[in-house]
Amino acid sequence: MQTATLQSGKSRNIRRILQIRYCMKEWIVSIVCVVILGILLEIVLPKSKMTKYIKGTFSLLVIFVIVSPLPKLFKQELKFDFSTAWDKVNSAVVQETESARDKEREDDLKAYLALWNYDCKVKIESKNAGLEIESVEIEIYGENADFDEVTGLVTNRLGVEKTQVKLIVRKERIEEAKI
Repeated sequence: MQTATLQSGKSRNIRRILQIRYCMKEWIVSIVCVVILGILLEIVLPKSKMTKYIKGTFSLLVIFVIVSPLPKLFKQELKFDFSTAWDKVNSAVVQETESARDKEREDDLKAYLALWNYDCKVKIESKNAGLEIESVEIEIYGENADFDEVTGLVTNRLGVEKTQVKLIVRKERIEEAKI
């Protein structure tokens, strides 16, 4: 009877060791894959303002992959769905890219209209990850604004339809309170 108990204990220990080996193998493969993905990401990513945000997000993923086996060691299952996490990260990156592209276009259009002596504030709304401009709102300060000229300048510069451009003329600039 003692022999059966010892063999049962040994087989449990062997099973546990094999299970730990398998988990370690998966863990090492995951780390290697993430490192390779990081190297490829470094090569492919263009140098821009978004690079640091993408690298920061990727660093969090690396930390998660390294720490992921810890709950298994404490016999607790860590439930994490990579597909939903990837979707969230992807949508955040798309949104950040879209807002950065809009800001860049706004600054460019404001500078362009300044060359034509228009003091203005520009707001651009886009869709499809910033690839398509949905609307352009321009707030012009002063009374000498020529609607047709400004609309023509905007449509030529951004390649949008006249119906997508909204012009607002104000006599003077209203300063926004900063909190």
